[in-house]
Amino acid sequence: MQPNTQEIKPAPKYSAMTLDGKPSTLEEFRGNPAIVNVWATWCIPCRQEMPALEALYDKYSPQGLKIIGVSIDGPGTSQRIKSFIDRMGITYTILHDPDDKFSRAFRTIGVPESFLINDNGEIVDTWKGPFDAMSEVTQTKVTNLLIGEASGQVESSIPTSSVSESQNQTSSQIQTSQNLPTEDDTSDVSSNTLESSSNCCTSRHR
Repeated sequence: MQPNTQEIKPAPKYSAMTLDGKPSTLEEFRGNPAIVNVWATWCIPCRQEMPALEALYDKYSPQGLKIIGVSIDGPGTSQRIKSFIDRMGITYTILHDPDDKFSRAFRTIGVPESFLINDNGEIVDTWKGPFDAMSEVTQTKVTNLLIGEASGQVESSIPTSSVSESQNQTSSQIQTSQNLPTEDDTSDVSSNTLESSSNCCTSRHR
């Protein structure tokens, strides 16, 4: 994918709840580079990219990288989201936004979408649709932020509807992951049935 230049802009003010019901804001993470990833348990591409996000966090969190996953699953699902991420082995921060305030704040069009934010709270990179968090390109961008050399260029993102293309570009870790919950594991997470990968990237809160 060819990079496109994009003006660096401040991340919007945003708050959500932890899975323990406590309020949390993005401002709390300022001072460290961060990836903010909006997702949902019913979204297959979201689930597929999570192992690579966890691997990225495991590798770079000692150097200061923060990853915040924002679930837009519906009201009353915090405990089930917690069970879901426990099964997935996710250790990065998870917030819950049942009203999908995220889409209005960040002007997203669905899930997953991800934002790379520098330590000054500015968006320097975006991905619309699933991406490979452990790709060489992504790791270079993260490393540049960690050493204070972010270029402000934005990698062309995968169109949110192009799930099949993005799946071909995912890492072998994602393709061979054995700990992804099955559809049966998540069928009761929300009142909606698990959406197919062809339309998973459309937010059900639209």
